Amino acid sequence: MRSRIGSKIIKRYDVAKTPYQRVIECGGVEERMKKKLNEIYKNLNPAELKRKITQLQEELFERVRRKRIYERNLEKEEVFV
Repeated sequence: MRSRIGSKIIKRYDVAKTPYQRVIECGGVEERMKKKLNEIYKNLNPAELKRKITQLQEELFERVRRKRIYERNLEKEEVFV
């Protein structure tokens, strides 16, 4: 929210909230859905999520590395053909 006092503009921000908190506070979401989201939220483990994300990133990087090696080998074969 912005307000002006003379030439000075004062900005006030809402308290920071996670997307989960915003959905839970929203009036347009059914209680059934809020309960389901709450169960998911209670079972989240940030450390486990971080480990899983890191593992998936490493797998992705390895696939990219292998693809580049494969493409370089194809280019070398084309030169000799």
